[in-house]
Amino acid sequence: KNKAKVRRNCGDGRRGDGKTWWYKPGQVEEIIEDEAPGAKEEDAPQEQGISLVVNAEFRRKHVLCDRYKDLPAIDPRAKPPVLGGRPVVRRGQEVLFKAHGDIVSSMTSADVEILGAKTAGVPISARIQGEEIYVDLPALAPVGEYELHLYKAKKTVATFPFIVVFNPFTCSDCPEHSDEHEEYVAGDEGLLWQGLSDDHTANVWHHEPFRAANLLISLALLQHLPVELRGDVVAVSRFLTNAVGEKVCYGKWGDGNYATGKPANGYRCRSKKSIKRHADKWSHTCHDPSTWHGSSPLLEQHWGLVQSGATGTAVQYCQCFVFSGILTTIGRSLGLATRSVTNFQSAHDVNSDRGVSKFFFSTPEGIWDPVDFPDELCPDWCEKSKKCEGCETALRRGRGFSEKCKACIPCVPCHSRDDSIWSFHVWNEMYFARGKETTNGWQTLDATPQELSNGKFQMGPASVKEVQNGTSDCYDTDFVIGEVNGDIKLYVYNVPDLNEKTKLRAMEKGDFVLHNGDPLFLGFRWYTDPFGDTYNNVGFKIVTKKPGPIAKKCVKNPAKCQMEELDLTRTYKRCPDAQDRQMPFCAAGYRTSKAKCADPGTLSLLEQKEADLLEDTAFTQAGKIHELTGSHVKDVEATFDDFVPKYVEINRDLPLQITFKNRGGEKRKVNIAISAMGMDYRGLPVIHLETRRKKYAMKLPIEGEQTLLQRSILLEPYESQTFEYVVPAENLDEDLLESLEVNAAEGNFFLQFHVSAHVEETGQTFARQPRRRLTESEDDSL
Repeated sequence: KNKAKVRRNCGDGRRGDGKTWWYKPGQVEEIIEDEAPGAKEEDAPQEQGISLVVNAEFRRKHVLCDRYKDLPAIDPRAKPPVLGGRPVVRRGQEVLFKAHGDIVSSMTSADVEILGAKTAGVPISARIQGEEIYVDLPALAPVGEYELHLYKAKKTVATFPFIVVFNPFTCSDCPEHSDEHEEYVAGDEGLLWQGLSDDHTANVWHHEPFRAANLLISLALLQHLPVELRGDVVAVSRFLTNAVGEKVCYGKWGDGNYATGKPANGYRCRSKKSIKRHADKWSHTCHDPSTWHGSSPLLEQHWGLVQSGATGTAVQYCQCFVFSGILTTIGRSLGLATRSVTNFQSAHDVNSDRGVSKFFFSTPEGIWDPVDFPDELCPDWCEKSKKCEGCETALRRGRGFSEKCKACIPCVPCHSRDDSIWSFHVWNEMYFARGKETTNGWQTLDATPQELSNGKFQMGPASVKEVQNGTSDCYDTDFVIGEVNGDIKLYVYNVPDLNEKTKLRAMEKGDFVLHNGDPLFLGFRWYTDPFGDTYNNVGFKIVTKKPGPIAKKCVKNPAKCQMEELDLTRTYKRCPDAQDRQMPFCAAGYRTSKAKCADPGTLSLLEQKEADLLEDTAFTQAGKIHELTGSHVKDVEATFDDFVPKYVEINRDLPLQITFKNRGGEKRKVNIAISAMGMDYRGLPVIHLETRRKKYAMKLPIEGEQTLLQRSILLEPYESQTFEYVVPAENLDEDLLESLEVNAAEGNFFLQFHVSAHVEETGQTFARQPRRRLTESEDDSL
C-alpha cells in the first residue's frame, strides 16, 4: 500500500510554524510521497471488492474526514467500538467508490441504506460508471452508519459500510462564517473557565473529536432519535442536550461523598477493592467532577456501562463544566462546530420571567440579613389552597395585587424561591443555519439538567442573536436571556429582630416591606446589581477559548489564561460593558408573546409558561439601593472597595474595612452588620447540619462563635471614618472549616459576605455581597 504524508498549511499568514489547527474550506493539500512516486490516489481498505477513493478531491470535499482513527483503549479493560476500516464522509457531497476484481463485471445496480432503518428519510442516488460508483449524499442526509450495496440483478454481490457526519463547511446561509470557526470543529484541546467574575481560572479539556470511539458512541446515542430527524441539526442538537444528561453524565452538586453510594436511577459506586473481585464491574466507579480533564475516559466508561447491561449508563459524577466538555466533543465528532462557553454571574430563573428573586430580613435598625434557604419560604397552605387561583401574574411579578389577591402575598416566594445566581455556568454553542437571518449562526445549548422544557431536561438551540435582541423565540431563548441579562427582584421581610422564631412568623404572615400595597421592594426590578457591585451584575462576562494553540504559561498555571479568552459578552448583551449598564434598553425586560413552537418531530406544543402574557417593561431600575432608600437627605457616602481582600487565606487573620464620609453638617449614626456564608458555585448555601425540620447553612464565625457582627459608629459633621475589624485566624482554621463541611481544596466553593450599613437619621441603606474563594496561605503550601 502506498504511504503518504499530508501537509496541511494554514496559508493565512497568522502563523509561521507550519502547524495548523484546522482546514480551510476548499484547501488544496500538498501530498509528499514517502513511497511509490506518482501515486495520485489511495484507496481505503477494501470490503468485499469495494474501496473508497481517497484523493485530493476527496479531502477537499470531505474536510478532516481522514483524521478519524481507531486508538487504543484508555482503560485496558475497556472494549470501545471501532471503525474497523469504515471511512467517514460528510453529507452534502459526492462520494466516489471503486469496485475491484470480478465485482466490476457482475454489478448492475447499487443503492445506499442507513443501518437500523428501512429508509434514510431522503433519497440517496448511487450510479455506476465502469468500475466506479458515485454516491450523492444530500445536504439533509441523516448522520449515521450506512452501507453501499452492489447488485447483480436482485442478488447482493458486495457491501461496503461507511459513516456520514455533518458538514460545517457548506453553510450557504451563514454569511459570517469565518476560518476561525473551524477551530471549533477540529480542536483537540479546549479551555473551560471556572471561578468568580473577578477571580477565575481556565482548565485544559481534552476533546479528541477524531478518536473513532467518541464518534461511534455519539452515533449510538442518536439511535434513540428517529432516523428521519437525524438529518435535522436542530433536532439532533436539542436531543443531545437531553441524551448527555440522561445517558452519559450523572449530575451531582453540593454535600455528600462522590465515591460511594447508589443514587436514584444510577449504579452502585464500586471501590478498587470491589472491582478486583468483580472485574466485569470496572466501569462502575464514581468520580468527583473536578477530576475529569477530558471526554474520552468518560465516554469510554459510559460505553462500558452500556456493555455491562447496567440500568444506569450515566457516569457518576458530572457538573456543568463536564457536561459542556462532553457535548463539545460529541458535537465536533459529529461534524458540528461546537465550543464551550462560560457565563460569569449566571442567573438561574425558574419561572421564566427573566428575573431572579432575592429575599432579606430587615430590622428596625436597618440591618439587612439574607435569607439562608429561600426554598423554605413558601408557607404550606399556599400550595394546598385554591384561594390564590387567578393571582398567578401578581405572585410572579410581585406587584399588581388586587384586593382579592392581597391575602396571597405570603405565597410570593412559592413562585421564585429556587432562583439563584451561579458564580459561573458552562454551556455550549453550536454553529449552524436555522432558516432565518435572525436565527442563523451560533446557537446556545446546555446539557446540564436545570429546568424541564417540553417535559424533558433539554435546552436549546437558542439563537444567540435572538438572545442579544431580547426576543422570545423557540427552544428556551427566554431562559438564556435570563441567564445572561436577568433582572433582580428584591423582597424584604420586616422583623423586629433576627431571632429564628421571629423570622418564621414573618415568613408565615408574608410581612414584607410594601410599596403601594405590593411586596416587590420599591416597586421595580433592577437590571444591575442593586447594591452597586459591578462584579455581581448578571452576565458579567461571557467567554470561550480563542482559536489557536494554548499558551504554555496557561497550561502550566490556570490563573494565567487571560490572553486565551475570546470575549463573547457583546454577542449576548446589548450593553456588554459591565461598568456602563445604566440605560433602560440594557434591561432584560419581560418576556413577550411568541409563535408557539413544536419540538422537532412532534405535534405537541412547547410549554409556554405564560408566554402569552404581555407585561410592561416600565418597572426596571439601574440605580443603587442607597440612592433610592430613606429620605431626600443623602449626605453619607460609603466605600466598599477595600472591604475584603481579594484572597481569603486559611489560617490567617482576615481584615475587613468600610470607609464612611459624612458630607452634611449634622451628626450621623451608622449601624453595620457583617456575615459570611459558605456557597457552592450554583449560589446555593453549603449545608452544615440538616434535621427533619430544618437545614442549617455553613456560616463563618466572625466574632467568637457569633456569625453576625453588629456595630455602630458615629460620624461627626464632614467627618471621614474607616470602620475596621479583623476576623481572627482561629476562625479560619482549616480544621474548623472542615467541621463546617468546607473543603478548602474545593475550587468551586466560596464565601459570600453580606455587609449592610444603615444611617439612622436619614434611612439610607448600603449593602454589598462580595464573593471570595478560600486559598491556602503561602506558608501552608510550602
